[in-house]
Amino acid sequence: MFRSTYQIRERGDVQGLGRNTLDLLFQRLKLLKDGELLYELRQTNWLLQLLAVIPLLGLAVFVPYELFFKGQKIGRSRRLSASAGYEIAFGDDRYEIHLHNGNRCSVVKNGTQTALITKSEEVWFEENEYEILLPDECCEDEQNRIFLLCMFIDVTFFANHRRWAAHRKEKSIVLYDAFPERAEWTPDEIGGQHEHME
Repeated sequence: MFRSTYQIRERGDVQGLGRNTLDLLFQRLKLLKDGELLYELRQTNWLLQLLAVIPLLGLAVFVPYELFFKGQKIGRSRRLSASAGYEIAFGDDRYEIHLHNGNRCSVVKNGTQTALITKSEEVWFEENEYEILLPDECCEDEQNRIFLLCMFIDVTFFANHRRWAAHRKEKSIVLYDAFPERAEWTPDEIGGQHEHME
């Protein structure tokens, strides 16, 4: 079993942990603040997990996650059929994540885009680096949710556990993008901030 750690340069109080078992066991993603567990995403379906490791078939299988806040289940994930996207429910809030060309992922909360996450094309020693664009009025809990979603993006769209290289370049190409305008979103007109996650 391998552990992934996630750090946010601008927020030393927040840390992410991921459990990678080469797809043999369920993936777990944890977001901690000051060492205390806030959010956790846990994969849930054994049958789908077994199907996911079969070559070619695994490309079409998504093992769903359940979402927990301080140990209490508050939501779950599902794959969206319209495009390369997923939805994660945080209680009554619905977050959609869509992959776009150029390693960009849009985050839409209840129908309104709230973040744009861009993965660096350069990958050194299989450590992905992300830039997260957020509006200035984004509260701390909302930031924490976006950071957890960035971890989900890392293991869903840009997983590195089946390969190893000292250096490589990687760029996503989405053949059918239902929402290409979301890849150009910017919070600058309402005041924005940039976060970096490694």
